[in-house]
Amino acid sequence: TINVSAQDMLDAGYEVVNAAWYPMYVVDHYPRTMFTAVDVEACFRWEPRRFGHVDPGMPTFAQPHVTDTAEGIVGFCMPWWEGREENLLPLCLPRFAAVAEAAWDLDRPGGFAAFREAYDRGLPRLEAIAGFRLPELPVADPASQRGNLAFGRPVTPSAGASQPHFGPARLTNGLTDPFDHFLGFPTTPEPLHITIDLEDEHELARVVVHEGGVGESYEQYRVQLSRDGERWETVGEAGEGSRGDGRLVEHRFAPRPARFVRVVTDGCQRQTFPSFSRLVEIEVFGPEG
Repeated sequence: TINVSAQDMLDAGYEVVNAAWYPMYVVDHYPRTMFTAVDVEACFRWEPRRFGHVDPGMPTFAQPHVTDTAEGIVGFCMPWWEGREENLLPLCLPRFAAVAEAAWDLDRPGGFAAFREAYDRGLPRLEAIAGFRLPELPVADPASQRGNLAFGRPVTPSAGASQPHFGPARLTNGLTDPFDHFLGFPTTPEPLHITIDLEDEHELARVVVHEGGVGESYEQYRVQLSRDGERWETVGEAGEGSRGDGRLVEHRFAPRPARFVRVVTDGCQRQTFPSFSRLVEIEVFGPEG
């Protein structure tokens, strides 16, 4: 769809396999485990006639190419780039199922929620066929998280919430290894909102945000607090040069009550595609923490 459109190929009499970047490609960025992949719900909502991209610099990011007909589109291909074998099934098994559902049933009765229920019921059979068990989410020792009010709290992103292996729960699982990151998409044209519900109101004075970018890349974001989830106050921001030589930025502010902590991110700049967020962990502390 970059040099010759799918419609032009169909018009010329060719059969077409849809392997468009959005939502098909999964890139492991070997030798790092630093994925580029859209979430499962985006795979489920895909249509065989649509060819899109995840790079905001490509025209098909904002305006995916859509063919006039599905006739001549014989299937789909999910390319796997630069990946370790052990990462293939955790990332691709749910995506295979979602895209196959979209290809086989354009009506998709019950929507994504019904698909997730069916997938969860069928997962043991899929694991038996594959001879592989999907790993559970790793969690830090609670004793190491004393004072961290965000540990184990629910996280809700405004998009990209159904990542099977790098989902939002990783942002509060207490682990700061750069490969234990959240993968959020898209952050363009609207920023991605990542909201942590502390479940009770607390006096807050510090938020620490661990980033997952490598090299000269950096996450560009704002940290906000709210008592009711409706009115927000910005207490910190980060961009180029904010994290220094480390992988985190510590945001300190005068103590104030809040229940919700939100990171509003424009994505990880200077790494592959800035339309992805690659945050690792968000820690929240009171005046004594």
